[in-house]
Amino acid sequence: MHRMTIVIFGVLAFVSCGKKETSAPLPSAVNFATAKAEDVPRTIETFGNCQTIADVTLEAQMPGILLKFAVAQGAMVKSDDLIAEIDPAPYKAALQTAQGNLDSSKAKLADMQVTLKRQEELYRTKTTDLADLQTAQTNELAAEGDVLTAEGELATAQINLGYCTIKTPIDGKVGIYEVNAGNLVTANETKLINIQTLDPIYVNFTISENDFDAVR
Repeated sequence: MHRMTIVIFGVLAFVSCGKKETSAPLPSAVNFATAKAEDVPRTIETFGNCQTIADVTLEAQMPGILLKFAVAQGAMVKSDDLIAEIDPAPYKAALQTAQGNLDSSKAKLADMQVTLKRQEELYRTKTTDLADLQTAQTNELAAEGDVLTAEGELATAQINLGYCTIKTPIDGKVGIYEVNAGNLVTANETKLINIQTLDPIYVNFTISENDFDAVR
């Protein structure tokens, strides 16, 4: 009697489940975009070092006392801007001495030229002999040489005085002071300051061998 009840119940349960209605699935949301042709960037991660195209370390070209720096550390400068100044006093004195020597040499040359002309006239009139004429000619040539030497010394003194004002040959950024104002600097030895160009600037970097084809 109990076995029949169980069987009938199971059949009824099966029939009841079979009659249950199923609901229609909801439509899924669809994202879309219009296709178009364009360049797609490819990125390769690596590391590198920035490198300037111009790097200048200014040095003193003449010995002397560094009076001052005309620019602040880290400042941006333009080509031919004044950077530093060496005490010009001894070079101004040397320039004055050279100018004085040139003036003296020119005066001596003028005197030797007058003497030569007089000796040439005396020789033509048979008033003096050939030796006196030759001596006057030699003295005049020597005086000309003295003038040329004095002119060279004056030019050198002018150049040396010009080296007391130190200017930048490039545009760029000033580094730190390599020596403080008030110190005695040595020609072509004492480093004063470094200047580097920042625009344009290059970057040196490395890539793996596997990325060569992509870079090409």
